[in-house]
Amino acid sequence: MKETIGLKNCQEEVIEALGSFSGPVPDEASIGLDVSTATVYVRGPNNQWVKYGQSPNTPGASAGVTSSTIGVNLVGGGTVLTTGQKGYVLVPFNATILSWSIVSRESGSATFDVWKKPTTKPTIADTITGSSKPTISGSDTANGSPTGWNTTINAGDIIGWNLDSVTTLTWCILQLTVLKS
Repeated sequence: MKETIGLKNCQEEVIEALGSFSGPVPDEASIGLDVSTATVYVRGPNNQWVKYGQSPNTPGASAGVTSSTIGVNLVGGGTVLTTGQKGYVLVPFNATILSWSIVSRESGSATFDVWKKPTTKPTIADTITGSSKPTISGSDTANGSPTGWNTTINAGDIIGWNLDSVTTLTWCILQLTVLKS
């Protein structure tokens, strides 16, 4: 089973999930996805997020936005995903978690746990979600607010992703939208 962390190596999957659009595929490390609007963003000049295909100087562009996403992309290679720990990401900036979103290729169910620990890999003991874990059920999209979570991220914290349960999903993304501080 192929699994990738964040949005690395998954341009085609992001594009496939949204349907077709024209233009070259953006650099893999510079793709963001707003699942509420199905809008693809790319990191432009001066590290600013802009809508794909839109110049940073275009009215309505998202220049200077201090929000970002942190996430995990799970690809089952045509088979149902398996439960368990799915990787880690080192966060190089201070931030506050604002919301979470899950996008999947097909309708199904999954529950994630999110772990956080400074400077070392977190474990289940380092959960930040409490009893309000990101969950998708009988749908291909879900989103929510981090009610009851420890939402503070400090530069150098390591975020861990655990897939607690899953049925029928062969591909999905969990993203945390954060406000950089």
